[in-house]
Amino acid sequence: MKAKIVLFCTIFFAMLSCQKEESAEMKMTVKEKRSLDWHSLSQSQKDDEIMNTAFADYGLYVGIQCKPWVQRVVNTATSGHVTVPLTQSNQYQWYDDQSGHIVGRSTLIENVQRADIIQMYLYINGGWTPHTAIVVYKDSSGMMWIDSNWVATNTVGTHYVTYSQFYSWASNRYTVYHVQ
Repeated sequence: MKAKIVLFCTIFFAMLSCQKEESAEMKMTVKEKRSLDWHSLSQSQKDDEIMNTAFADYGLYVGIQCKPWVQRVVNTATSGHVTVPLTQSNQYQWYDDQSGHIVGRSTLIENVQRADIIQMYLYINGGWTPHTAIVVYKDSSGMMWIDSNWVATNTVGTHYVTYSQFYSWASNRYTVYHVQ
């Protein structure tokens, strides 16, 4: 009887061990698959990944300012395939992305699209400050952004900016980017 219990326990724990190993393998495969799939996603799916990753931080104190937060969002959403370049000294342009995954678009701010990233140099409260935000949506009067460090220090939130507000703050000191 004791031998049967030992045999049963050995088989049972071996099955559990196999299930754990299989589960870990499956998780690794899913993670690897997601990583490899970035290039096969449609642009709409890529935009969804950016937006879903950004909104996962909504309302949270993330401990970092706007540009590092956007860098983290893009890096996480793309499973490390895309890195947001450093900002040039003019504060509203990025250095060229050698990978070709981040495209700067010369456009009027009224032409921004969902998941576009705006790098800007704003004149607010008597001083110049750089800012980076992701476009949530736009309408005929303005746009909704999600960003860090606007609604509260190092906290992610959304806010609506009219086009006239934007131009009064930034004039032409902005660049619109899109992750491909």
